[in-house]
Amino acid sequence: MKIRAFRNDDYKDVCRWWVAAGEPIPPRELIPALTYILETEDGVPWVCLSLITFNTLFISWSCGLVSNPEVPKKGRKEAVRQLWDHVAMIAKSAGYKNLLCIAPSEKLEKRYQELGFVPTKRNQTFMVRELGG
Repeated sequence: MKIRAFRNDDYKDVCRWWVAAGEPIPPRELIPALTYILETEDGVPWVCLSLITFNTLFISWSCGLVSNPEVPKKGRKEAVRQLWDHVAMIAKSAGYKNLLCIAPSEKLEKRYQELGFVPTKRNQTFMVRELGG
């Protein structure tokens, strides 16, 4: 397995993965610059994950986890772990102290705990204010 930066031509593949997972497709402009693909040695993409950094070194945020539905579940779990570890290493090497993620389901919360995350607050509503233009 190898990890590489997300390329523009990955977007169509990752969109199919989000559809298969029953998730909404984010606009291309919403894909962070620090987005990574874990793929096989022969170039078959398996997992995608993004890292968002802030102007404070206290916290970074990882989001957009999605995997290729054609990958066997057994192999997918290890691939996800490898990509999470990679993103965490990038954040740590940049000086960040924490890596935040959002677990929108109990299943993901359990999986993230297996990856070393601990719950913080529960029952929060995320809100956005459009700035126009």
